[in-house]
Amino acid sequence: MRGKGDTDMWKLFLERMMGLLTKGGVLAVVVPSAILTNEGAKDLRKALLNMRIVSIYEFENRQKIFPDVDSRYKFVLLTSSNSKTALKFDAAFYLHNITSLDGKTEQEKFLSIPVELIHLTSPKVLAVPEVRSSKDVDILNYLYRRHKCVRDGLDNGKYTIGFVSELHRTNDSRLFRRDGRGWPLIEGKNFHQFIPNYSRTKFTILPEDGLNKTKMIRKYKNKNNEIHNSNILTFRGVASATNVRTMISCIMPPQRFFTDSSALIILQHNDNLVLGKRYYKMILYLTAIFNSMTFDYLIRLKSNTRINFFIVDGITIPQDCTSKIAQKIISLSGILSMQDEGFVEIAKSLQFHVKKLNLQQRISVTAETDALVAHHYGLDRTQYEYVLSTFKPKKQKDLYSTSEWSDSIIHTLNYEIKKQSLKFYDNLS
Repeated sequence: MRGKGDTDMWKLFLERMMGLLTKGGVLAVVVPSAILTNEGAKDLRKALLNMRIVSIYEFENRQKIFPDVDSRYKFVLLTSSNSKTALKFDAAFYLHNITSLDGKTEQEKFLSIPVELIHLTSPKVLAVPEVRSSKDVDILNYLYRRHKCVRDGLDNGKYTIGFVSELHRTNDSRLFRRDGRGWPLIEGKNFHQFIPNYSRTKFTILPEDGLNKTKMIRKYKNKNNEIHNSNILTFRGVASATNVRTMISCIMPPQRFFTDSSALIILQHNDNLVLGKRYYKMILYLTAIFNSMTFDYLIRLKSNTRINFFIVDGITIPQDCTSKIAQKIISLSGILSMQDEGFVEIAKSLQFHVKKLNLQQRISVTAETDALVAHHYGLDRTQYEYVLSTFKPKKQKDLYSTSEWSDSIIHTLNYEIKKQSLKFYDNLS
C-alpha cells in the first residue's frame, strides 16, 4: 500500500504485471483507488479494457483493513484476465468490510457494470464511475445519451467553456499580504454555493502585483484588466468526502484574485473571450447547473474529493441556455447570486435587482432552481427522487439562530432544500 511520501510506483508495477500475463492468465492485485478515475491512470485503464476486467471491488479503510494506512484511504481489489473482452464486469464501491467478498455483508452494493458505460460517460479518460446501484447505471445511461458534456460548451457548441487556475499558494506566496492592503485573495474555502462571503479571506494582493502576474495567463487573451474588474464564476477545486455537497460554485464580485484551490470559468466564441452581458447570462446559467443536486450527483460518481478540470469537463449538462426554462433558471440564479453591492454591474447589465435574501427565501429559491434544473436535464420524478435520496444532509441546528455561515448551517440549509425541491418539481408537471 502507498504510504506518506511515496510516489505512484504502483502504476509501474501494475503495468509490469499486466505485461507478464500469458494468454488466458489472470491477475488479482490490490491498487489505490486512483486506478478508477485519475487522469494519470487512463493508459492503464485503456490497457485493462483491451483485456478483460473480471471484477473491481473498491474499499474504504474506515474499519482499518490495513491498520497502518489512513482510514480515509480507498483501495481497489482488481481482477483481470488476458483474454477476450467481456461486455460487463462485476463491481462494488465504497465497501467497508472484507467479509463482503464472502457474501456476508454489504451485498446491496454488488452489481454488474457494462463496459459500454465507461466509454459513454468518459470517452477520453475512461474513468470508471463509482455507481452504488443499478439505478445509477440507468440514470447515467439516460443522461449521457440525452446531453453532451461541459467540454462541448453551450448553445450547441457555439460557446466553449474553459478553466483557469490563477495563483499558486506556494510558488506565488511572495505576493500574499496580511496587512489588508489590496484586493482579496480568494481560496476555495472562502465561498460556498451562491455565497461569495462564506468565510473571511486571509490574504490580499496589491492590484499591480496581481495583475502583472495574471496577465501572463494566455487564456485571458490580453483581457486581464477587464476580467478582474468583472464578476466571474469560480468553483472549489477540492472537496471533502464528508461534505454534504461536492461541487461548490459561486459568482464572485470584481477585483479579486484566486488561488489554485478555486478554478475560474471563462467562455469563448470563435476563439474570442466572451465578456459583459453575454458572459453574465451564461455564468448565471452555469452556476445554477453546477450547484444543482443533479450535477453534484453526477460528479460524485467520478470523484468526491478532487474536482479536477478534466472531471468537470466530462460531466453532462443541458447545452440549451436560451429556452424558456433556461431563462427561468438564469433569473432564479440571479436572485440567489446578487446579494450586495459587489453585483451592481452584473445586475445593471441584465436589468436585475440586487436584493438581500433571508434564509427562508434562499431555501425556497434554491429548491425551485434545483427542481427546474432537474426538469431541464429531463429527469422524471422517480429519477429525481432517487438523485435527491443520495444526499444525506442533517438538520443540525436552528437556521435562524446565527448570522454566521458554518458547515452545520449548510447541512441544515440543504436538508430544507431537499425537502422542498420535489414539491417544486411536482408543480412543474
